[in-house]
Amino acid sequence: MSSFDIDVTRDGGWWMVHIPKLGERTQARYPREVELMAREYIAISTGTPIDQVAVNWRRRTLVTWGRLATSTSLSR
Repeated sequence: MSSFDIDVTRDGGWWMVHIPKLGERTQARYPREVELMAREYIAISTGTPIDQVAVNWRRRTLVTWGRLATSTSLSR
């Protein structure tokens, strides 16, 4: 079994999934899709069968530039 950490960040209407071990990213529309999208991406990228890929799902909460700019301009 291959295990990969993933960092998950909300960006607008999408969940961005960073796979540090591969230095790559994928995305999911809904949180429930994050693990599958990550596992599929890893399986295709590494040639590992998807049932042999495990992920450690972490969520980081970050403010996107668009939201930061909107918040800043509203507070002026």
